[in-house]
Amino acid sequence: MLNLEPKLFPNVGWLETKLPPKVLTFLNKCIKNKTSKCFNKHLAGNIYNSVLLEDKNEWFFKNVLTPCILKYIDVFSNRSIPKLLTKDCTYSMSKFWVNFQKKYEFNPVHDHSGVFSFVVWMKIPTSYKKEKNLPFVKGSNLPSASTFHFHYTNALGQGSTHYYKLDPSYEGTMLFFPSQLQHQVYPFYTSDKNRVSISGNVCLDPDKPV
Repeated sequence: MLNLEPKLFPNVGWLETKLPPKVLTFLNKCIKNKTSKCFNKHLAGNIYNSVLLEDKNEWFFKNVLTPCILKYIDVFSNRSIPKLLTKDCTYSMSKFWVNFQKKYEFNPVHDHSGVFSFVVWMKIPTSYKKEKNLPFVKGSNLPSASTFHFHYTNALGQGSTHYYKLDPSYEGTMLFFPSQLQHQVYPFYTSDKNRVSISGNVCLDPDKPV
């Protein structure tokens, strides 16, 4: 009998985690004390209300993002880090914002600036199971209402998609991924409440001491 051993091409991926209550409490305080700086014009989102947040004392960066950076580099062998720097640089969070996404609003396919990016779903008022049964969705072979998609090219050069079917069970979930990984947020239709998410970018800062 043949011993057939599957082999996978090395590739980058992303990290997924459920944030603990202490972190979610901090993020909710950030939302409550959000700045008055509208961030829409700097984002791809077709979303009316996106606002900058403040990471006071760099608490979120130090306690959440730094462990994510170290884990990502360890698991994915540093494959996503730029190789064109002339000196070592330290990481910092460049931007940090909250999206209040209303019914029908969406994010087209896009990527981010920086080295790493993240998204945290704070409030999801809809269920994919309900949305996929809408009359104009249920006949599709790719029902996408109330979903988040990652887009990538596989080893055969084909465009591929990994998608999250969003419902309240994903509240408190964070995805941490390379900033160049393209992604997309589809609209929802069955709720008048906001879907609330937090996003941000991690960059290499040549002005901060290593």
